[in-house]
Amino acid sequence: MIESVFAGGLLIAAFGLLYLVLAAIRARFRNTGVLKSTKTPLMVTAIGLFVAFSPAIFTRIVPIDLGPYEDTVDGERHLTLTGWDRKDYSVIASRPDTVVLQMANEDVSDETMKHLEGLKKLRELDLSFTKITDKGLSVLLNLPELERLRLQDVPITDNGFRTYVMPHPKLKQLVLQGTQVSEELKQQWLSENPERMAM
Repeated sequence: MIESVFAGGLLIAAFGLLYLVLAAIRARFRNTGVLKSTKTPLMVTAIGLFVAFSPAIFTRIVPIDLGPYEDTVDGERHLTLTGWDRKDYSVIASRPDTVVLQMANEDVSDETMKHLEGLKKLRELDLSFTKITDKGLSVLLNLPELERLRLQDVPITDNGFRTYVMPHPKLKQLVLQGTQVSEELKQQWLSENPERMAM
């Protein structure tokens, strides 16, 4: 829905720009005032741009209702986007107070991870069965409260684990089944803190 409104708005704006160029050329050949001749095309272009960007502006002011995907548990926001039937994960950024986020979906990628950067209260994250690579793990360093992380069947390697997971100060529980993280590195992480657990 949002994508079609955006596309429709851009189409109107493109028509307005074409109309503007033609009106300016016509005004020049007729020696009439350019401003007077281009008033209507400028208005059409402005309307198109407004239509295209109004959904983005509106959702910043009035957050999208996520219905069953969102819950409040003991006063904390939980988002369960596993099974999410949409493609736009930018809605996550509009809920910076999220404490638990589950998004174990195959379409979640390194690009999707950018939407998590402002989640300073996030304690639990499920990224199982996603397409996250070592590069996507870099966002974890911007999640200071993260304690529990599930990465089952995610294509990460020792390099990403060593660079982005091991240095995380609060991380205590990991699920690494089906990853390329070596048992040796996992045991090294566990040995650094007796409170840590990994599967």
